[in-house]
Amino acid sequence: MTTEQIISDLTSKDVSRIRTGACEIISFSQDKEKVLQLKDFRQLIIDKTAGIEMGGAFAPNKRFVDYALNIIDFHIADKLCSCTLYSDFKYECNDPNKEVEKGNIVILDITKIENNWIDYYSCSCNKCGQKFNVFERDGHYTWWEWKKI
Repeated sequence: MTTEQIISDLTSKDVSRIRTGACEIISFSQDKEKVLQLKDFRQLIIDKTAGIEMGGAFAPNKRFVDYALNIIDFHIADKLCSCTLYSDFKYECNDPNKEVEKGNIVILDITKIENNWIDYYSCSCNKCGQKFNVFERDGHYTWWEWKKI
């Protein structure tokens, strides 16, 4: 998806498209260069999504836009390794398996409960080496909590 498509979705006032645009930003949150292409549109995104009821029975869907904006702000500040986004910003959908596929982290070990269910992944950032325990949980959907070690 191009920058223009992402901005078009985020400013469309269509809840489904807004979520799609926000999730696209989230998907490349570790790619500073790509994220920074959106910095000039930050205020426009805020203005066009303000007051839109996005729904969400168990968790507000506005969190996708909020997290996407946090990603943009994080990369503008440019102070820490982007793996900080996993733990210091509360967003529960960073699947460690997908982060491995993108080359962002490596899974060092998986700890299971009763040899059946994943309790947590032990991971390491491929850029700075920061280690994490990533707790996998299920409820209405599968989610992950990242904690720095």
